[in-house]
Amino acid sequence: MTLHRPAIALLAALLLSACVDFSASEPTAHPLPLDEPRFSHDSGFYEADISVGLSHPDPTVAVYYTLDGSEPDPGNVNGTTYRYKLQYPREPGDPFGAFHEQTYQSLRYKHRIAISDRSKEPDRIARISTTHHDVEPYYVTPLAALSAGEQRLNGLLGSINRSLPGPVQLPTVAPRPQARLLKGTVLRAMAVKKGGARSAVATATYFVMPRDTFTLPVVSLVAQEDLLFDHDKGILVAGKAFDDFRRQHPGQPIRGGNAPANWHARGDDTPAHFQFFSDTDKPAEASMDQRIGVRVHGGFSRANASKSLRLYARKRYGKNKFQHPVFGEDYNHKKLILRNSGNDFQKTMFKDAAAQAVVKSLNIETQGYQPVVTFLNGEYWGILNVREHFDTDYFSEKYAIPEKDIELVENNAVIEGDPAHWKQVMTFFEKSDLRREASYQQAGSLIDIDSFIDHQIANIFMGNVDWPHNNVKAWRYRGDSAQYTSKGVLDGRWRWLQYDADLALTMPATNTLAGALDPRGTRDLDGVEWSTLLLRKLMENPDFKARFINRFADLLNTTFQPERTSAVIQRMQDHIRLEMPRHLERWKVPTTVDEWDQHVQKMRSFVQQRPAIQRAQLMGQFGLKGTYSLTVTTPDATQGSIRVNSLQTRDLAERSGQDGAWTGTYFAGVPLELEAVAKPCYAFKRWHGIGATSATARVTASQRLSVRAEFEPVCAP
Repeated sequence: MTLHRPAIALLAALLLSACVDFSASEPTAHPLPLDEPRFSHDSGFYEADISVGLSHPDPTVAVYYTLDGSEPDPGNVNGTTYRYKLQYPREPGDPFGAFHEQTYQSLRYKHRIAISDRSKEPDRIARISTTHHDVEPYYVTPLAALSAGEQRLNGLLGSINRSLPGPVQLPTVAPRPQARLLKGTVLRAMAVKKGGARSAVATATYFVMPRDTFTLPVVSLVAQEDLLFDHDKGILVAGKAFDDFRRQHPGQPIRGGNAPANWHARGDDTPAHFQFFSDTDKPAEASMDQRIGVRVHGGFSRANASKSLRLYARKRYGKNKFQHPVFGEDYNHKKLILRNSGNDFQKTMFKDAAAQAVVKSLNIETQGYQPVVTFLNGEYWGILNVREHFDTDYFSEKYAIPEKDIELVENNAVIEGDPAHWKQVMTFFEKSDLRREASYQQAGSLIDIDSFIDHQIANIFMGNVDWPHNNVKAWRYRGDSAQYTSKGVLDGRWRWLQYDADLALTMPATNTLAGALDPRGTRDLDGVEWSTLLLRKLMENPDFKARFINRFADLLNTTFQPERTSAVIQRMQDHIRLEMPRHLERWKVPTTVDEWDQHVQKMRSFVQQRPAIQRAQLMGQFGLKGTYSLTVTTPDATQGSIRVNSLQTRDLAERSGQDGAWTGTYFAGVPLELEAVAKPCYAFKRWHGIGATSATARVTASQRLSVRAEFEPVCAP
């Protein structure tokens, strides 16, 4: 059959008409972007109830909204039900548990929405298990007990039901969830135009309570409930993946977060909305407010009731960076972590953060830390710690260098970049004789030895038992360093990162030094004991050994002094102290504030006992003959400065007495280095106490020693 031009035109018109009709039932892209609905009130803290109005510049659109965190959908006005569980077969033979249901729903906007304090409403998501317990978990909000009258009524209704024929039954009174958690209100809205076009989702969080209810920053995280808690696809529950695992392996024991579970899911992000309310900068308003993606973060600790969450700023969500100095930093982030304190979740909630705060001034990268009060879909979720995430994005943002020129290694595996250089490093250390000066110098061209030493000392001192076989990361810049001048770390050498010390600061007698030098190490696929290889080989060189021992002594005299480390721990504990009762009420671990205090006290006891134990372990490991006291008088700042090994005048002055004298403990027979640097119009004259006249002097002592650098004027200031 041949179609003539008029027939073709008519057919085209019919097809076009069909396409238009189809678009009315299926959302399609609109020629012009559709604005989001506008809220009459911004997100924030309010002292009294408010009435929020929704508006849109286009009067022909319909506005749909939700109050349960779900994304508004005109097709969901009747509600969508998802399933969750309170019981899983954690051990072989345990029951699989029953399903429970919850519904989320969209509403058509018709009049203003009353917003008040919802804290007395029953807890909603706190009724859901986020672990794989074999019974209803201890942290789940229990159902309220029925009153005596309700029990009598149920008994009467039960008798009637038993007498009724057929399936007809009178409903009985069901137990109701209790209210124990603070709550805000999450309002999400979407504009829908005739023809199917939809706007992006606008989100606001309202807290009808004083801002000083919390002394910490507050985070509101919003995501559709089924994407978080649904048995089949929710990323915060053990869910279907765990039940399937147990059916396939009915007799296999599990340990913590190792078993398959929904929280191990890989793939695309879960879409969410993130708001950050600072504790200092306009604290009643959101200083960050953006759509993001969310994934569960961590390893073994994914089985904790409260998960660590990785937050992604991406262009497809609107903003591709988090642009707020959460940690006082001068660079942005593409990723942030809301961390549950990992393996320390049941104890202090800040152990790794305290460990990193202690060593922040060392030649290693440390992660920013900011504890926050978190609300999930408006419901109190407890304390989480905002942390930086070590990856190519982090180094690219911090040092203003291209991501493609960054290499990152974790536990001897290159996870970003070309593995060739790291393999070259490991092969060099395995096969080279580091006693030869040329080889030692070459080692220093491959790795930043000062960074490596500080990484080793930090983990050894803190008794990190989850190291060096694990939690080892290093990075390097491999590009053209001439193009970049920031921070002085772009010379192509490997430098080390500090992270995950959750299992540190616990047992003061732990001999991590011996473990770091154990020739058995941790073997890779080629049989190389990678985890201790570099330190063992470098210890073959006597200059490195003295450098390592002296740096350890320097840090024991300053960074690791019990007064300083105890003060760091005390300050960080005090920072979250007021919030801990609410956090413990939410998660029930530790069980009391006193128990929490006891866990923190163990950290303080560790840092108080550790220096003496560490010195004894150093002497035993290296056959040292004892210690001696070195007293150094700090010079007049107008005349010059001095250096004792790695310590500068400022390090000494911070811990000097009123007479300007600083005293440290050093190891007998290990040569240390002194250097005097004169200021303009002064010249170094001599060292008192050792009789040396050279500005740089090496001193080997075994008993108490006092030194002072003398400077003399050589011109008018």
